[in-house]
Amino acid sequence: MKRIIIIFTILFSISYGEITIREKEVPKRIVSMTLGGDEMLLSFDIDENIVALGGKISENEDYSNIVEKAKNFPKAENNLEYILSLKPDFILVADWMDKDRIQHLKTSNVNIFCYKTPKNFNEMMNNIKILSEIFDRKELGETIISNIKNRMDYIQSKVNNLKKRKRVFYYTSSGTTSGKGTTFDSISEIGGFINASSEMGINGRGVISKEKIIEMNPDIILVPTVSQKYKHNEFIDELLKDKSLSNIDAVKNNQVYSVENKYLTAVSQKMILGLEKIVCIVYPEIFSEQEGEK
Repeated sequence: MKRIIIIFTILFSISYGEITIREKEVPKRIVSMTLGGDEMLLSFDIDENIVALGGKISENEDYSNIVEKAKNFPKAENNLEYILSLKPDFILVADWMDKDRIQHLKTSNVNIFCYKTPKNFNEMMNNIKILSEIFDRKELGETIISNIKNRMDYIQSKVNNLKKRKRVFYYTSSGTTSGKGTTFDSISEIGGFINASSEMGINGRGVISKEKIIEMNPDIILVPTVSQKYKHNEFIDELLKDKSLSNIDAVKNNQVYSVENKYLTAVSQKMILGLEKIVCIVYPEIFSEQEGEK
């Protein structure tokens, strides 16, 4: 049965991710090299088989959704020598990582899965599905996916009959935004609001000018912040005091909010937390803050 699961995974993922399987047994010594991989691994109840997580970032509450659990594991920190010294039989990497390092790992006769960094919820759930099959946790994977879908369905049921959808602008302190084909765009589709950057024809992530922001005139501006600055953010103060932006609806109506970075940058099943947090900000008349604490 385990052999069938692995073979099916290889066939399924050819067009989706990249997998190099040398042994067709369920992995028993697993190393993750990314925070997203860490968050996915720790959802499968295979802690005893994890020999290292990606890095200390998994213990940083500004970026990680698994801080307490992550403290129980050694960290790989992208150190190939150390990783191979652990004698792993499975390494989880991501498609954004340095290709030469991934290729070096492939020559070490270790099973590797290079997951595709998701741009939407469907791609994220596909990663969960593939990994659950590799780890012989298919039933648990289905439960995780079902839970995510139920929470998404609940949100969509509450926003389906909105007469007017709010226009929301995602804006970072470095002057960038997220347009079409990003996880924020996927969140906007499910959350029943308009991604103002996507509406303006912006693709992916990129720098945006103040002229464009004035032209889009969003109802709400969301600013990703680290947890220490969550309650009070200097960049938000700057936006609210910027005279060139004073006629924008979001600024005029004091609708500029911070959202913790770890909820907006998650590429694991924790993406659902970002969706829940944001809809509570965008539609407080529909969703309570407690719902965003799930």
